[in-house]
Amino acid sequence: TWRIRDDKLGQFIIRLFQDSPSEKVREISCMGLNCYSVVNLKDFFSKRGYYIKTENGPIKIGEGYGFIRRYEEYVVDRDRDGLTELICECVDNMSGSQRVFVYRREGNIIKRGRINPYKLEMTGWTGSLKCDYYELYDPERRVFIVRYTCTDKNTKTITIADYSGFEWEDYACISD
Repeated sequence: TWRIRDDKLGQFIIRLFQDSPSEKVREISCMGLNCYSVVNLKDFFSKRGYYIKTENGPIKIGEGYGFIRRYEEYVVDRDRDGLTELICECVDNMSGSQRVFVYRREGNIIKRGRINPYKLEMTGWTGSLKCDYYELYDPERRVFIVRYTCTDKNTKTITIADYSGFEWEDYACISD
């Protein structure tokens, strides 16, 4: 059990997840920030939020979700800029589709990136993002892997070594 050192943040987390008796909190260092990972488990599905403490209360800087045993997170400096990124593999509970979200810091802005399959050259892809399309992160090789089913029912794999094919959006604004 992790103990929160700040009463304000602790009260916020308790209010945030008070309907669920199954929550876990731990401290992690990510994107040059000390943050808290809060996991809420409900009906074999987990939601994870990443928060930093500010004078005005907690700010969410990332999130992930998935089935309890199929959810993965990685904190790694993929682009070698000196700040770690947060990589979350997320599994949709309805379709089973797996997506990867990357959170990185650019100054005071937290960006969320995800692979845009329509920017990739995927010969023969059916165009569906449901069960015939999966994204993974391979921490040993430090690459993203996209597996997809073609119209002829064969499966193909693409390896992405950088952030090409990603779309980025502003996710949160923080202050130092």
